[in-house]
Amino acid sequence: MTGTHGHLNRDIMVLLLGDFLIASFCYTFVQFLQNAYFQLDQFSQTRVLIYICILILCSLAVELCLKKRSKQRNFFLRLLTASLLALTALTVFNSLIDMPRQRETIYIYSILVVYFAFQWIWHFIFTTIKVLRQNKKRVLILGSGPQAKIIGTLLNGHSNGYRLVGYIKEPELMPQVPHEHIVGAWDRLLSVIEEVKPHLLVICLKEKRGVLPLEDILESKFNGIEILDMVTFYQKITGKLLIEYTTPSWFIFSDSFKISKFKTIAQQVLNKLLAAVGLLVMLPFLPLAALLIKLDSPGPVFYRQVRIGLRGTLFVLYKLRTMVEDAESSVGAQWAVEEDPRITRVGRFLRKMRLDEVPQLYNVLKGDLSIVGPRPERPEFIARLQKVIPYYSERHCVKPGLTGWAQINYPYGASVEDALEKLRYDLYYIKNFSIFFDFQIIWKTLAVVLWGRGAR
Repeated sequence: MTGTHGHLNRDIMVLLLGDFLIASFCYTFVQFLQNAYFQLDQFSQTRVLIYICILILCSLAVELCLKKRSKQRNFFLRLLTASLLALTALTVFNSLIDMPRQRETIYIYSILVVYFAFQWIWHFIFTTIKVLRQNKKRVLILGSGPQAKIIGTLLNGHSNGYRLVGYIKEPELMPQVPHEHIVGAWDRLLSVIEEVKPHLLVICLKEKRGVLPLEDILESKFNGIEILDMVTFYQKITGKLLIEYTTPSWFIFSDSFKISKFKTIAQQVLNKLLAAVGLLVMLPFLPLAALLIKLDSPGPVFYRQVRIGLRGTLFVLYKLRTMVEDAESSVGAQWAVEEDPRITRVGRFLRKMRLDEVPQLYNVLKGDLSIVGPRPERPEFIARLQKVIPYYSERHCVKPGLTGWAQINYPYGASVEDALEKLRYDLYYIKNFSIFFDFQIIWKTLAVVLWGRGAR
């Protein structure tokens, strides 16, 4: 799997595998000690296993939620956060059962100390190796036009482990990149590669057919240089698609966009399970929310709105009402904006905490929505957006979601420009669809809700 989250998935799996191996070693080591010194019963040993599982799950949760894993200070932040979460969880766990005896306490804390020490060493080694490998990524851009300028600006503006070493000037074209960064002409590609020694060649040309120096590029490929087009490289760095420069052939020949039957069934099972649990947890709070909505403004508690779902089908979306009654009766359909006067006082709080979307769990149980996917839009907006944004209808090839990759990476959209930016993320999600990606989005959604970001 390619892309930012694809590399992130592999990193997390490697870290998690190391954590499991460390846990196995620690348990075996302390098992040896307790056979010689502690003589603890089976229940006490089971308790330790539960503690280790809590530690691993806390580490996994933090890895999924936090960003910028390549920096050392973030490595320390992640493990410190995971340790504090684990300590809190262990304290709660101990309060629910009998507190361990003194001998058992020594046993438990000995294994936890050994585990923490080895986990810190393992994560430090992994992060250090990753930083050293990333710092070696040297990028040469084939092109000097507007496409090359976009990628060059991206490389200069992100600490993404890549370093721009220069541009190759296109023939008969006025350069739109800094002249001092042009390292050679079109007909000197191989000699320039020999001089700057790039690890990656990014092809940034508006028209490739009939103009590419194919023999030189092919020779570079066989010499171990990675070759990527600008769209693939852009989505690898940013986690979204550069739609303006994406051609239909790129979608057709891309190695992703594979939504298998197994992935679909697995997502449906996950949807039903999470929606049922979510409704059970939130059910006691709904009467209070209904009472506050009624006291704050006249009108119904629930708000029904027609949205477009999978393959363009229409369905009714349910929400807790957050606006005054008949808010669009005079102006028609429109996006919510900052400090929207139509939103009630209670509605503003419900939106900030995303509590207005709790009834949509019923839509998930019905099969209208998925937990994760592109947010469903209204038919009035879809008709307009499909005319001005290329590939907009492609987002309907998957079931819309309660949350999504666009929702956690981009604030609330209230314009065509916002819709375009969110589509970049939606298409990236569809391209890299997987259950593990869904779990990552769900974890990050919880972080977004806790911080109250992006709501209007």
